[in-house]
Amino acid sequence: MEALQRNANRGSVSTAVAYSIDNSICFIDNVIGTDSSDWMKATNDWAHSYPSGPVSHEYTSIKIATFSFWLKRGQLSSGPTISGGPDESMYSNFNSAREGKIQIDDDSRLKFYFPLHTETSPKINATLNDYSAWYHIVVAMDTTDGTAANRLKVYINGVEQTWLTAPNMDQDDSIAMIGHGPSWFSLGAGGHNGNNDENSFTGYLAEWHFIDGQQKAATDFGEFNSDGIWVPIEYEGTYGGVGYYLKFEDASNLGTDENVHSGAGGALTLDEHGLTTQNQSTDTPTNNFCTMNPLSAHSSLTLTEGNLKASYAGGDDTRAFATMAVSSGKWYWEIKGLSPDVSSVQKWAAGVAEANNHQAYNDKSAGDGPYEIALYTGNGKIYTNESVVDTFGEVTFAQNDIMMIACDVDNLKIYWGKNGTWLNSGDPTSGATGTGAMSLTASWSPFIPIFAEGNSNSQIWQVNFGGTNVFSISSGNADGDGYGNFEYAVPSGFYALCTKNLAEYG
Repeated sequence: MEALQRNANRGSVSTAVAYSIDNSICFIDNVIGTDSSDWMKATNDWAHSYPSGPVSHEYTSIKIATFSFWLKRGQLSSGPTISGGPDESMYSNFNSAREGKIQIDDDSRLKFYFPLHTETSPKINATLNDYSAWYHIVVAMDTTDGTAANRLKVYINGVEQTWLTAPNMDQDDSIAMIGHGPSWFSLGAGGHNGNNDENSFTGYLAEWHFIDGQQKAATDFGEFNSDGIWVPIEYEGTYGGVGYYLKFEDASNLGTDENVHSGAGGALTLDEHGLTTQNQSTDTPTNNFCTMNPLSAHSSLTLTEGNLKASYAGGDDTRAFATMAVSSGKWYWEIKGLSPDVSSVQKWAAGVAEANNHQAYNDKSAGDGPYEIALYTGNGKIYTNESVVDTFGEVTFAQNDIMMIACDVDNLKIYWGKNGTWLNSGDPTSGATGTGAMSLTASWSPFIPIFAEGNSNSQIWQVNFGGTNVFSISSGNADGDGYGNFEYAVPSGFYALCTKNLAEYG
């Protein structure tokens, strides 16, 4: 199985580029296999017909078009396992006669639905299995082309894709996927008539372009940088009659059309269903933020909400790890416990582990492996290798309490805090002195954040690395470089785990 890894835009490389994408949309509440409240749908006044529609909404062509967008995957397609789950629809278009979709299949391959004549559902060979990366997708169509292989071209990270199931679009077919009116389209939804159902998308979308009447190449939207990584560039072309551009920059109206090049800006409006300002994220292709990684999570743990919420129904010890590891620098993140325990005491642990050995102990609670250290919220004790190495005054965490973690890799120190106060009279700015800190073992570097449940009771927690706020932030605090959005003040000299900070400090 071919996987797209070589040129993926992930956290281990610098994404410093001249063109910056500032925001994405995170479909926080989408849970695969259930009705979802996070999606957006074109309003009725955008219903088009071809060739004669409202003057401002008339297609340039219904046979030639291009989609370009970036995505970062959320939860696994079937929860704890990779295959066997339903498809995820990033885009859907529907009318009474036809519908079309851009999807990720249950085998992690990009798939398209074109219900025209004898058309199959074409699917690419490569898989999108890197949950730490942003992928750039270009879907370029021209059914007027006399060469069948040129009628549907798909590029991922600048590379044209080969087919597991090849398309068989007839010459001069109209393209149901872009609309054949009257019709609607939606983002994040795949259900009948635009209602979100088992085909909901979970994850992040950024820089969404629809080009009406032109078959574009990937190089119109991106380029390879000096490290061989595919990065975005500004699109400078036109959009055609009903083209549109979604930047997700207006938190109060995430569906704002930014189609400024054609002079038709603002023509499209999108109804938002379940979306709030929390769905806006600063996790983008030009500043990729850390999340939890479903590929290294224990099979009994379910990650949702952009891989920032962990849910556990009880049973064996279980844990999850982050998508980014660090070998230098000073880093800050927060975790909120949501477990509805009768005693209101949370029973999960968080800290750091050795990145190169962490999965060998995936069936243990955090701190129970020989290469990790974590604070257990049920009793305030620090664990490593299944032994208590210290206790922070027997402190416990109740539901909705927020744990703060400051990891000083430069001085091999780690600090824990609760609701704005550093435990054990800790001072993360104390450097080598390590006031109130626990020491890290140098040989564990690079260090990776770890989260785990160590009790048979069901547990839920949410992580804030600063890019997406899955739990509400009442105050709002960025790091010294202006990145991240945290509930409590980031200690001086500490930074959010994102690629721009990693390029400078990591």
